[in-house]
Amino acid sequence: MHQDIHSYNTKLLELEAEQILLSQEKDNLEIQLKILESNDREPDEIFQFLREQDILASKLVLEFMMNQNPTSTQLIGEIVTRPIDPKKELYILLSFLSGLFLSFVIVFINVNLIKLKENKS
Repeated sequence: MHQDIHSYNTKLLELEAEQILLSQEKDNLEIQLKILESNDREPDEIFQFLREQDILASKLVLEFMMNQNPTSTQLIGEIVTRPIDPKKELYILLSFLSGLFLSFVIVFINVNLIKLKENKS
């Protein structure tokens, strides 16, 4: 197990070093692009540098995605579905409607109590 951990750490360090190199290369290309823009070079050369910059950015993203540890998933058991009994549907509907009605009654009583307190003051 320690050997696996060590190999993963080594691989991680190598990938981080490669990422740093690619990021430095990307920065160099950006600097070259700025120099080219200031010298009013041909648009084709600028386009080429922009394309290279996009390719390097894509490589960085691809390497990052490839280094992720995907986990495989599988079902533990069979998913069992049962239809809802019509009586249960009726109970749920009646509970919802009575809760809704009760909330309206409570709000109405609360508003009337506040009005009574304001009238007495």
